[in-house]
Amino acid sequence: MSRHIILLSGIVVIAWFMTLSGVVWGGYLLWISLILIATLIIWRAGDFFSPAATYIQNKHDIPQSIKAAVIDAIASSFPEFCVAIIAVILIGRAEVGISTIVGSA
Repeated sequence: MSRHIILLSGIVVIAWFMTLSGVVWGGYLLWISLILIATLIIWRAGDFFSPAATYIQNKHDIPQSIKAAVIDAIASSFPEFCVAIIAVILIGRAEVGISTIVGSA
């Protein structure tokens, strides 16, 4: 997994420099490939989440309803939470974070 993170970081740095230096189409191509690679990694991580949540449920004798209400709910809301945090802290755009939270509610 750390190889994938290093690969993604390298693609981000190259795409960022290409976009800033005026090589627009090359930068766009790398950004699109970054989105596709990140989508595949997230999709693959989702395959690991369901068995892991079931393992936690079975190990701690958690009822199915509690697992669905807590563990699965946190997992499904986490992407929106990350978008809101990134928008507010890194970009400084509070309206993006607020609209993301309102839109996911």
